[in-house]
Amino acid sequence: ASNSAGKDRQHYRQQQSQHSSSSSSNRGATTEAATILQDGCWMLGSQQHLLQLMRVLTSHSQAGMVLWASYCVHLMQDTARVCTAAAARPAGAEAGSSSSAAGSVQLSSSVLNVVAFAPGILPAVWRWLALSAGLPLEAPLQASRGLDIAAVAGGPGALQPPVALVMGLFCRGLAQLLQVLDDTDLHERQQPFSVGTSRAIASTLNSLVFHTAFPEQQQRRQQPQAW
Repeated sequence: ASNSAGKDRQHYRQQQSQHSSSSSSNRGATTEAATILQDGCWMLGSQQHLLQLMRVLTSHSQAGMVLWASYCVHLMQDTARVCTAAAARPAGAEAGSSSSAAGSVQLSSSVLNVVAFAPGILPAVWRWLALSAGLPLEAPLQASRGLDIAAVAGGPGALQPPVALVMGLFCRGLAQLLQVLDDTDLHERQQPFSVGTSRAIASTLNSLVFHTAFPEQQQRRQQPQAW
C-alpha cells in the first residue's frame, strides 16, 4: 500500500510539472504575439495605411468596402484576444507581457480612432451602406418626427452578413466620434455629415433599434388583413 501511494504521488507531481510547463509555454507565446503587435505591426492601425487600403479596395468594386471593414474588425478582435490572454496571466508571470498587452490595446484603439476621426471615412462607409442596403443617404426634416426605414424593418437578423459587418463597424466608429462632437459640429459646421445625412443615420438606427426590441411589429405587418 505504501509503494502504491508513493507511485500515485510521483504520478501527480509529474502531471503538475507538465501542466506548469504547458502553461508557461502558452504565456510565452501570448507575450511573444503581443510583442510582435506592439513592435512590428503598429503601422497596420495607422491612418495613412487604412486610408490607402480603403482607397485601393473600394476603387475596384463594391465588395472592396466589405473587405476593408473585415480587415479593421479582425484587426481589433485579434488584438483584443491577445490582450485578454495576457491579462489572464497569473501573478508572477513575466512583466513584459503587461507592456506588450498595452501595445495591443493601443493598436486596437488606433484602428477605431482612424475609423471614427480620419477625414472622409465614416461618410464613405455611410454612402456604401445607402447604396448597398437601400438606406437613405439623406432624410428630410419630417424625419425628425419619426421615419420607419423599410430596409431595417426585419431587425439586424434580416441584414445580409456583409451589410451587417459594415454596419457594425460604422456604429462603433460613430459611437467613438459622438463622444467629442457637439451641436455646433453637427448643425452649424455640419461635419462630418450634412444635417440631412445625420437625420438619415438617426432615422435608420432608431428603426433598427425599434425593430430589434419589438420584432412582433414587423410580423403583424406581414400578416394578411382580415376584411
